[in-house]
Amino acid sequence: MFKSFAAAVNGILIALKTERNVQIHGIIAILVFWVGKWLQLIRFEMAIIWICFAMVMGAELLNTSIEKLCDKVEAKVDPQIKTVKDIAAGAVLFISICAAVIGLYILLPKLLNKI
Repeated sequence: MFKSFAAAVNGILIALKTERNVQIHGIIAILVFWVGKWLQLIRFEMAIIWICFAMVMGAELLNTSIEKLCDKVEAKVDPQIKTVKDIAAGAVLFISICAAVIGLYILLPKLLNKI
């Protein structure tokens, strides 16, 4: 069990070190959490923010693994592989947009009250 956990943590660390989109999502999440602390969000609101972050990062990690596997299976350009990669990237985009809308729904009214 420890080996499985270590491998999973290693995968996250590799993605954080090497994948620009994972880094961008991580930075945005840190900024949103700081803003949430500053706005004194209640626990339920922060839990929703955490769930959104987990979904975006989970989708990004899955997308990255799909892309790496596709590149290993077929190094040259292949229309079917491109479709698979595009769909996986689309899933990340969809979840990211939903998370952004939810974040704005929670944060925007409180930000406007601070101004």
